[in-house]
Amino acid sequence: MLLLDHLELLAFLPRPAYALVLMLPTTKLYENITKAEEAKCAVGEDEVDFHNIAFVKSHKNNRLCQLEGDRKRPVSLGPLAADQDVLSENGLNVLRDMMGQGGGNVNFSLMALVEA
Repeated sequence: MLLLDHLELLAFLPRPAYALVLMLPTTKLYENITKAEEAKCAVGEDEVDFHNIAFVKSHKNNRLCQLEGDRKRPVSLGPLAADQDVLSENGLNVLRDMMGQGGGNVNFSLMALVEA
């Protein structure tokens, strides 16, 4: 398992990382927020236990942005320096904070989109 605190292992990833996709378990808070939206849609009966969030760097203003299907527009999460990518310390801190809100649940997956 690769942890976000193992920077020596993250160093093996090709850079720059253009985006990160975080798959996280849904929580009661997330479920309460989305139930009203789901009631408006004619969807199947299957429950979704995981949610995906993408993190990308805006090339317009060098800001870290959060993209989710449940939101109408990107959410700005703060600036990144011109030479920083989504795996910079600023980007990783945002992910650590978000994953820390999982109440000790470690069922997270993270995928980096990089050049081959």
